[in-house]
Amino acid sequence: AGTGLYEVEVWLNSALETENFGGETNNDLTTAQGLNGSAVALQGTADRLAVVGRSDGSDDYYHFDLAAGQGASLVLTGLDDQGGLQVALLDPSGTLVALGVRGAGNVDQSISSFRAPATGRYYARASGEAGHPYSLVITRGADFELESETGAVALQDISLTGQVLGALGGGGGGGGGGTIRV
Repeated sequence: AGTGLYEVEVWLNSALETENFGGETNNDLTTAQGLNGSAVALQGTADRLAVVGRSDGSDDYYHFDLAAGQGASLVLTGLDDQGGLQVALLDPSGTLVALGVRGAGNVDQSISSFRAPATGRYYARASGEAGHPYSLVITRGADFELESETGAVALQDISLTGQVLGALGGGGGGGGGGTIRV
């Protein structure tokens, strides 16, 4: 307490990786941090889960629930523009079912349009070099908007969920717009 300069960080609508604040580690499936509590409702039955974490050189695991047939998308984005992050999706038994891919301009890696074959607890694995902050966003019942790296118009298949979480706007504060084709 006292006078001086203080810095405050506020994170809304997102979980924080507890390991970074003296909490339990989340470096394997048995200690995976739950994300269901970070859910923010979207249209219909869709929702969005999110966590802000920091890579420590080992894998970070998060768990969330999916119903049989439910669609989900995962995106991992570095918050310091250093890259080198990877995301993977594991089924309730811990078996790898999907790896993230690069190619979008607004995220480092994504897993799109995954359909859960069975109801259960699924796991997201985030990994990368130590010391880099990241955000992991998971949509259930909606896809996540993936933007072209080149700025070219790219079509995105949302037939699995029928809706997408995204934004319209110009980059760099210079106005701009967007096009929605239905």
